[in-house]
Amino acid sequence: MADVVRGGLFACAAGLAPGLVTGAWLSGILESRLYGVSHLDGGIYATGTAALLIVGLAASWLP
Repeated sequence: MADVVRGGLFACAAGLAPGLVTGAWLSGILESRLYGVSHLDGGIYATGTAALLIVGLAASWLP
């Protein structure tokens, strides 16, 4: 069971790392369209990362 969860979280982290870099790089385009949101707002990145890790943990733990 631990190997399955570890593998699922590894896959999740492997996708999150380039996703965060790409998101930070491309978010400058959207900054002009979103009122009151900075393109490098740490709270948004932390919330999104935590949500994806929780979903990845649940997806690898439940089956």
